[in-house]
Amino acid sequence: MNALVTGGAGFVGQWLCRALIARGWSVWGTRVPGDAVVSPPPGDPLAAVHWVGCDVTRAADLRAALDASAPDAIFHLAGISFVPAAGADPGAAVEVNVVRAPPHPRAGRPPPPAPAPPPPGPGAGGR
Repeated sequence: MNALVTGGAGFVGQWLCRALIARGWSVWGTRVPGDAVVSPPPGDPLAAVHWVGCDVTRAADLRAALDASAPDAIFHLAGISFVPAAGADPGAAVEVNVVRAPPHPRAGRPPPPAPAPPPPGPGAGGR
């Protein structure tokens, strides 16, 4: 299973990446373009993360991250969570946290097939 973690280089994102890797996921984590690449110590599961520079307010960056990761799940942790920063620029907070949230991984794909109904049990309509 592939996971895309926006904000993967942040505090919570790094812990989520580690947890997903421990459960066998292949993980792509985003970091702000221009920020230092995460350099985990030897043996740290973060070494297995595929890092992608991504500004979630730029559609081209999001598309590149989605194309690179082909995610089965997206964890959107990139955002403005510091209340004073969100209060100083509420429009930017809404843009980053809501408007530019990555689309669901199944968006634009056909839905998965419905599971087959269980076989009828005794007395379930048969005579």
